[in-house]
Amino acid sequence: MNDERHPRPQGDDEVEELRRLLRHPRVREVLAEIGREPARTEEEESPSRWQKISAFVAGASSALVVLLAFLIPSMEDQWDRFQSRRVIQRHVELARSFVAEGKYKLAEESFARAFEQSENKRLDIDEERLEAKVQAVNADPNWGVENPEGLEESEFLYLLQLQREPGQSAKRAATLTCYGTFLASEKRWREAEERLREAARLDPRDAGPLVNLGNLLRDRGRLVEAEAAYRRALGLEDRDGRIHYDLALVLDETNRPAEALTQFEKAVSCDPRDMEFLRALASQLERNGKEEEAKKVFGQILALDPSDAEALKHGRQGDAGSERGNPGP
Repeated sequence: MNDERHPRPQGDDEVEELRRLLRHPRVREVLAEIGREPARTEEEESPSRWQKISAFVAGASSALVVLLAFLIPSMEDQWDRFQSRRVIQRHVELARSFVAEGKYKLAEESFARAFEQSENKRLDIDEERLEAKVQAVNADPNWGVENPEGLEESEFLYLLQLQREPGQSAKRAATLTCYGTFLASEKRWREAEERLREAARLDPRDAGPLVNLGNLLRDRGRLVEAEAAYRRALGLEDRDGRIHYDLALVLDETNRPAEALTQFEKAVSCDPRDMEFLRALASQLERNGKEEEAKKVFGQILALDPSDAEALKHGRQGDAGSERGNPGP
């Protein structure tokens, strides 16, 4: 079976076109009339049936040549466009996979390549490129500390303008969440809070805006409001260890160590290999007088990182205590 994506060789096209012409009702009538004519002598003035057939075939061939003169370049152009679309789509798919992995710079570069190769500079690809670029503010786990190099406020504003169409609420909310983080890093607190609250209104099912709002409020010393934001976020996504961890910090700062301990434990339960969660849990256990449980957590830390200084220190203290507790020979 011929693959429609690949043009047939030129000779095959000529044969196919000739077959199509021969299937035409009027052509069939002409051939039938020729077939019914009696044979003529060479002296007769009227052309013979074979002369008519020759003339018909010559005319059909000329028409076919003209047709192919337009058809073949068009097919070559279509093939080139198909190949170009494949390359563009590959760049887009690669960029989307980078976004999913949190590799926003690579995603932006792949989207840029697709955009440059697309016909008429496709706006939908440029929009996805900008989405990847602004998401880079989420790459640094230290929220609101420093904005990525090369990221400009104008890019948020341009992207938000593109996302004003109906059905774009979730995308617009995601952009506003990133924009709020960007503004917080610029110490523009009031504007940042406004953008984050707007994002939470636009997409009430997304915990992201609420988490960032809680971070902002906590940084500003508004701990009661921060706690409320984190709890709302947990109501939407209770398997995110980072939210439990952030809430635990607020609870600890408001002198509720037992509640903070519960949240640290939940954070570790969500991600048992996160060193920050493990260290916080071990410290909180010590502050709550649970030395044995704290040692177990320090043991988990050493299993993940045998060079961890804090865990090694507690391990040596535990060994010394064991030696003092053992009676001599």
